[in-house]
Amino acid sequence: MTVTVSSKYQVVIPEEIRQATGIRAGQKVEIVKYGDHIAVVPVPEPKSMRGFLKGARLGRFRDRGYAAVLTDPTGPRTRPSRGCRASGS
Repeated sequence: MTVTVSSKYQVVIPEEIRQATGIRAGQKVEIVKYGDHIAVVPVPEPKSMRGFLKGARLGRFRDRGYAAVLTDPTGPRTRPSRGCRASGS
């Protein structure tokens, strides 16, 4: 399908594409550049994502990252907050 870019750099997504992808007026879309091409990707609404992780065991992934910081021999990779003083001073 061919569409025309307006003087304000706007394009109209054809009805057939809107219906096939579920894009509605006011919905956010992501514009992604692939070399000399672009893709328009619908951004899912937070409501539609509700519960998609139900039953997933995420604790082991979160804990692994935290444990790696605690056991890293080089120490933490972040600076202390401004209110902290170095120990021993």
